[in-house]
Amino acid sequence: MPHIRKAMALIAALVLGHAWAAAQPAPTGFESCGQVSDDKERLACFDRELALQKERKQTAAPASATAPASAGASVVARSTPPPAELTPEQAMGLTPAKILQIQGGTSATKLNKLSAKIEGVSTNSSGREVFRLDNGQVWSQVEPDSNFTVQAGDTVIITRGALDSFFMSANAHMNTRVRRAQ
Repeated sequence: MPHIRKAMALIAALVLGHAWAAAQPAPTGFESCGQVSDDKERLACFDRELALQKERKQTAAPASATAPASAGASVVARSTPPPAELTPEQAMGLTPAKILQIQGGTSATKLNKLSAKIEGVSTNSSGREVFRLDNGQVWSQVEPDSNFTVQAGDTVIITRGALDSFFMSANAHMNTRVRRAQ
């Protein structure tokens, strides 16, 4: 008899537990992404949700486009609202290409090689050289490297390495790892 009571209590607990779990709303959107254990799959989930959120914002008509115009003025409805600027917190850790893509930039393609002329070279407080290029970009060394020497007027090539690292070379035998400063 005590075994039957234990079995009945166990069955009741299972049925009630299942009913309670079914009554709980399933996590959706960003909440569901937080429950994904694999890092790559979790990041892909967040990327999908961010794209869906952006799409929803773009398809929603702005309130100003549907508001009545003042006398004599005409209303021109936008087909899509202007892209939202990311806050610094939202942009932290994103690549420039990703920021352009989210903000509606024209191109998020990756350039693998860039050729430019050095306009100026300076040294920052940590002993790393900083290179100002003729295209307006500023690059700095990741580690100080006294063997890498360039001067104004030299042509350099910046190539993409593994894991979005970059290398600046002045000839076939001289290169240094750099990061974009501006």
